[in-house]
Amino acid sequence: MLVAFIEPTTAACDALEPVWARVEEASDWAISIDCVRNQQLCKDYGVISYPAIRLLDGDGKMTPYRGPRTSNAILSYLKRAERPAVTKLEDEKAVTAFQSADDVVVMAQLHPTRDAHLQTLFRAVADRYWDRASFGTIASISPAAVVCYSNRDRAGEPPAILSDMTAVDAIPKFVEKCMAPMIGELTRKTEGKYLQSGKSLVYYFSPYALEREEYVASMRTVARKYEEYLLFVTVDAEEYADMVSMLGLRPEALPAVAVQNPMYGQVFPYDQKKELSPQSIEKFVTQIASGKVKPWDGMPPPPVNSGASSSPLEAEAEGKHKENEGNAHDEL
Repeated sequence: MLVAFIEPTTAACDALEPVWARVEEASDWAISIDCVRNQQLCKDYGVISYPAIRLLDGDGKMTPYRGPRTSNAILSYLKRAERPAVTKLEDEKAVTAFQSADDVVVMAQLHPTRDAHLQTLFRAVADRYWDRASFGTIASISPAAVVCYSNRDRAGEPPAILSDMTAVDAIPKFVEKCMAPMIGELTRKTEGKYLQSGKSLVYYFSPYALEREEYVASMRTVARKYEEYLLFVTVDAEEYADMVSMLGLRPEALPAVAVQNPMYGQVFPYDQKKELSPQSIEKFVTQIASGKVKPWDGMPPPPVNSGASSSPLEAEAEGKHKENEGNAHDEL
């Protein structure tokens, strides 16, 4: 069972609510517990911050969920939890079926005796990353290889193949690279990696997880087209509220996009009066590259006068802001 321990008066739990509703509609193995009404129960499970998502395996083991708070990511995680860390594939038919079992599928083609040490290494990697990808093995007399299918971000492209596994860290590095999302989420854990990537960053700010999830789905093609030069990143506009203004955007007119070149300290805020679409964002980044857009001069941007909320999710959430939202801590 996957359990979301929530405290309804917190902003983070408000943001999770529509995501979790989708999860509960799609799975019988997901529930939520109100820790205001069930304080002792939440205390028994060691919950001290909200929301906290925990997997209970039925045998007394509890595992925190640390992945993206999107309905697709959570549902994929639940499916993985139903399988062993490494699925043994008996024949080519099973291999073909397993290739599309998850957003990211990693399969090892190994000889049962000759590649025993690689079996051990592969199992260790699977035990470490089972919550983010699905792993399988098939016995083969062919040369050892590890194949990764990135079905989420690179559908239709040939899989990535690792054949040289002489380095001790070859398999984990290969798997980590394959699991890296085309469009990631800025968090305290990932912000250093993004800022030190050497690439310009295209930020998408929204306080709503569903809105960010929809943006990712619509922008994958554009992100893949420019991945050599740009990193596309989504940002929780509540978690990083100060960052919105620091990149020349008005916080009252979200969602919004800004491009940052950390190497040269340049920022290019997208005009918040204009429509946001994959086509308009692609045009914006190409205009920056050709020098047709000047960097932000640091002056406060003018007010955005829109007479309505900038998205249906904002309209739906209007009035739900709680006075004490800053008093509780998000487990992530």
